[in-house]
Amino acid sequence: MIAAAAALAAALGGCGVPESTTRSVDEVARQFMAAVERGDGGLACSLLTPEAAGSVGSGDQTCVEAFGDLDLPRGGSVRRTEVWSDEAQVQTGVDTLFVTNLSSGWRVAAAGCTARPPRPYDCEVQG
Repeated sequence: MIAAAAALAAALGGCGVPESTTRSVDEVARQFMAAVERGDGGLACSLLTPEAAGSVGSGDQTCVEAFGDLDLPRGGSVRRTEVWSDEAQVQTGVDTLFVTNLSSGWRVAAAGCTARPPRPYDCEVQG
């Protein structure tokens, strides 16, 4: 999914997206980054897609239980957001997040992502 989002980004360039959509994506990214900064696993995990939350931890640990073991960047602010239909990429000063629009609203699908051109991003959390 991350590789597909990156390829779509290059092809479309984020044209024609309502500003309200970009603001919604930015708000989820800010909430997620603030939760990471505070170590609030409950809020951070609630902002993840179900697949991304399921990728956190191992064995019988829940996302919230395993959240403290993650090595996610802390700090930073939203610098650039690109939205393509129901997928988005948010670049901060310290991280790249991938966000997707579910029936429940925008949720973080991947975080702690590092670019590895020409290969797909490598993400700490990915679903």
